Amino acid sequence: MKKINVLLITLALTLPYNISFAEETKRDCSQYSSKTALGQYDKWRCKKGKPPREKFSLKKFNIFKKKN
Repeated sequence: MKKINVLLITLALTLPYNISFAEETKRDCSQYSSKTALGQYDKWRCKKGKPPREKFSLKKFNIFKKKN
């Protein structure tokens, strides 16, 4: 009898909850041009759902910059 009560209480507590998974929002991949190889690569990354790649910059390799 105790097992039935526990089962009924568990069932009653879980029924009101709607288990639903939100659909992942689609990214706008039309901003990437497929005319160049890097543009094609960026578009492919966008379609796969990966974050945008970090743009290469020579500023972080500046040897003349003062260090704090």
